[in-house]
Amino acid sequence: MIGLAEKLEKPSTRDLSLAKKAWRPFLEHKGMHCIYNLQPVDPQRFSLDHFIPWSYVGHDELWNIIPTSASVNSAKSDHLPDMDLHLGSFCEHQFELVRFHLERGTTILLEDHFRLFNASLRDINEPAFTIRLSEEIQNCHRVARRLGFTLVHGLAYPP
Repeated sequence: MIGLAEKLEKPSTRDLSLAKKAWRPFLEHKGMHCIYNLQPVDPQRFSLDHFIPWSYVGHDELWNIIPTSASVNSAKSDHLPDMDLHLGSFCEHQFELVRFHLERGTTILLEDHFRLFNASLRDINEPAFTIRLSEEIQNCHRVARRLGFTLVHGLAYPP
C-alpha cells in the first residue's frame, strides 16, 4: 500500500477546527449541559473533550468529541470516562448534533459520522444511532483499559 507508514503513525497535533465549527452553532442555538458536571456549556468559551482520550484514539473525529469547560477537560485529561455515568448523555448529545446539522443542511460537518455509521444518517433513529455509537465507544474504552488507561475520578455529577 502506498503511504502505509503515514497511515499507521499517530498525528503529532490535534485539529479541532471542524469540531468547533460543528459544536459552536449547536451550542448557540440549542445549548446543552456538560455531560460530566451538568453545568451549562458556554457557547463562547468552551473546550472540546475527546470522550475516549486522543492519546489513545489518535484522531479528532467528531463522533468522539463533546463540549465541556476548560477546567473539566483539564481535570479529565487522558483518563477514560465512567461509562455508566456518561455514555448515555454523550450519545444523546451526539444524536442531537447530527440532527441539528442535517436539518440545517450543513452535512459537510458530519463526514466523520457518515464514515462511522456507513449508512444514511437521515434515516437512522435515536435508538439505532445510540446502539452503533455505543458499540464503537465501548470497544475503544475496553481496549484502552486493557492498555492501562485509567478511569477519571472526581467528574461524577452532581458537581
